[in-house]
Amino acid sequence: MLLLLFLLQFSDTLIPKKWYYLGPFLIAPREGISGIKEEDFYFGIDTAKKFPTLLTQGGYTSWKETIPDEKGNVKFSYPEVLWDSLIQFYGFAIALNLTYAYSEVEFDEDKIMLVMAERVSSFFVNGKGYLGDVYGHNFFRIPVKFKKGKNSILLKVSGYGERSFRFLIFPPKYKIIFIKEDITKPDILKEKEKQKLIFGLPFLNTTEGKIDLSLKIFFKEELLKETKLSLMPFQISKFPIEVLIKNKKLNQNDSLVYLSLSIETKDEYQIDSFFVNITSETLPHSVTFISQIDSSCQYFAILYPQNFDPNKKYSLIYSLHGAGVEAIGLCKVYSKKDFAFVACPTNRRPFGFDWEDWGYLDCKEVLEYILKNYPIDTNRIYLTGHSMGGHGCWVFGLLNPSLFAAIAPGAGWISHQSYVPWIFQRSLIYGDPDLIAIRDKILKTYQTIYYLENALNLPIFIFHGALDDNVPTLFGRYFNSEAERLKLKKIYKEVPNVKHWYNLPDTNIVCVDDPEIINFFKENIREPFPKNIIFKTYDLDISNKAYHIEVLEEEEFGKEIKIVSEIKEEKIFLETKNIKQLKIYLPPELKEKALINLFIDGKELKIKSFSPIYLVKEKGKWKIKRDFALKRKFLRTMKKAYFSPFILVYSTKSESAEKITYEQALKESYLWYRYGNGYCQILPDTLVNEELIKKYNLIIFGDERYNYLVEKLNLKKIKDKFLKRFKNDFAYRFIYFNPFNKDKFLLLSSGTNLEMLKIANYFSLLSSAVGLPDYIIFSSEIKEKGLGGVWEMGLYHH
Repeated sequence: MLLLLFLLQFSDTLIPKKWYYLGPFLIAPREGISGIKEEDFYFGIDTAKKFPTLLTQGGYTSWKETIPDEKGNVKFSYPEVLWDSLIQFYGFAIALNLTYAYSEVEFDEDKIMLVMAERVSSFFVNGKGYLGDVYGHNFFRIPVKFKKGKNSILLKVSGYGERSFRFLIFPPKYKIIFIKEDITKPDILKEKEKQKLIFGLPFLNTTEGKIDLSLKIFFKEELLKETKLSLMPFQISKFPIEVLIKNKKLNQNDSLVYLSLSIETKDEYQIDSFFVNITSETLPHSVTFISQIDSSCQYFAILYPQNFDPNKKYSLIYSLHGAGVEAIGLCKVYSKKDFAFVACPTNRRPFGFDWEDWGYLDCKEVLEYILKNYPIDTNRIYLTGHSMGGHGCWVFGLLNPSLFAAIAPGAGWISHQSYVPWIFQRSLIYGDPDLIAIRDKILKTYQTIYYLENALNLPIFIFHGALDDNVPTLFGRYFNSEAERLKLKKIYKEVPNVKHWYNLPDTNIVCVDDPEIINFFKENIREPFPKNIIFKTYDLDISNKAYHIEVLEEEEFGKEIKIVSEIKEEKIFLETKNIKQLKIYLPPELKEKALINLFIDGKELKIKSFSPIYLVKEKGKWKIKRDFALKRKFLRTMKKAYFSPFILVYSTKSESAEKITYEQALKESYLWYRYGNGYCQILPDTLVNEELIKKYNLIIFGDERYNYLVEKLNLKKIKDKFLKRFKNDFAYRFIYFNPFNKDKFLLLSSGTNLEMLKIANYFSLLSSAVGLPDYIIFSSEIKEKGLGGVWEMGLYHH
């Protein structure tokens, strides 16, 4: 129905009349290499030619013709593929495939049009690449400049088994499009006299020039906000906007209110509106905030306790959603608790980042926000989640065991590599084993079962449907088996005759609200200073603290970091592995003692009682310090450049480099908006001043030959240290500390010539389960061989 209304709104929507499709081709997760030279299809196809494929009977496939339905839907059919037999033998990893689709459209003049490419990974128009809407959520629209005459369209459609897509072309109504289907917004609460509301308002510039606009937001006749915004050519930006609403002006019987807005540019004026729900704090509702990751507007959902008393402290049930689920939707399936709040963060989007990387950071910052703004008993915080959220529960719970009194992961998988097997990756076939090992070191951070020892003081309730056809029950059994071996406090509940998401038999109670889980939570209280601790981690920037132990620096990145602690009367025993500096917070009973005997790695240190205690290993011997100075840092992964506010910087030294690098920056901004619900700026190198350099991480496209900022930052000397020994043509990326602010990072992507510059950002970082270290140097062979086209990548210490 929504699509029909959309098509009626744009009567001149163009649906290509005919498509040809080619496939399926086996691809691997986090790689997507088909083995087909897709550049040959940019401007036409040979329907008589056959192409080798691993999936069809006979080993070859050719272009087939199909006609879209009246809504523009196109479905692929592959009767020559024996899906069931392949999946039975190899598992469903064999069903991940890529299909190409080709069509042509004609225009009587050059035109900028909007494209909705639903369930399409990416597409090309006349050889130029664009990002598709892989999840098909109907709001992601890409401006495309079509030429006069024939235009060639090539789509890449990937997924499991037989797929379908929709590709619509329509004219923009205005130069600036307000994408109101994708607003991030809070609920208005009737109980509040006035309320600060933070919105994420997305706008799209459909022109080839930068546009400055004036935005005004009204409630009825009252002006709530007036602000100036700017959008670069073809940019989508989701601006964080704050307004103040006085609830006495609202009709308390209404369930929603409309806010109107005016958008004015130098040559256009438009009026639009959007609604905001009005609800009660006694019901599940959405709360928005400004993220520390990128200054964007994000939300979480929360359900207050039954008969809430603001003067009491309550438990918190912190619940992580599965793939494709909205946080507010998950919150609404819970019944009210008399003892606890229920809160659900977002993972940045319903699919998000598997609760890793930015999903992990979202989980962390929402929890911190809740603890700061709601009356929570920090000894009664309980973590749970289902499916992808079950994986997130294992990730966040095991890496932060001292935050929770108990956890309850449901249908959670161990890692992306185990859940969606990587066995057909070309990187594994062609890549140097040493390079694969470096990648695996980065990815070790989220290999959940490896950290199960951290749950020594963390009770666990594992639940899983016995007939789960999405996340195999063997994952729940695997965790249970290992927990049994480690003699952890746990319950394993495998519910017979139910699949993935289920109601308890003969009830309307959903799996995550199982009374057994809720009672398990109520029975457990966190012990802030347990006598025995085991803590393992791999990346101190992600996880470095458990209870009274904080690891400040490791000796070598990429190796296990581990500490075992035991407190006996007035003695503390520590065994460490790969630790150079650490901090110990004394429990209350030891703070009162005059002297403490501390045994670390078999050596005794007698110390006066003060807290915290800093321990530093110097020349193999541990010494006590009153404070500490971190002498060196490990960058560990390029992704760190995106973990705090960043600017995308393109090059302007030459017209050709400017065109290439602006497209790279624009694509990166699309990815961040689409997958991370994020906000960032795109700027030319000439407009990045010293204030911005000090304040932001800088994602730079193009080196000193193309980019004035790289020249200004004197990065040539840094990059030549590891690039000058390489001959021939190559592309590269590396992360480094910002010379103007050591707490900020630079991420530089470039190549030895313009062709290499074009592929410099081939390896996308804005995804979970991507393990790229401090630097990477590669050739164009990456398109066919993945990491097999990488000459060198690695880590360096500072």
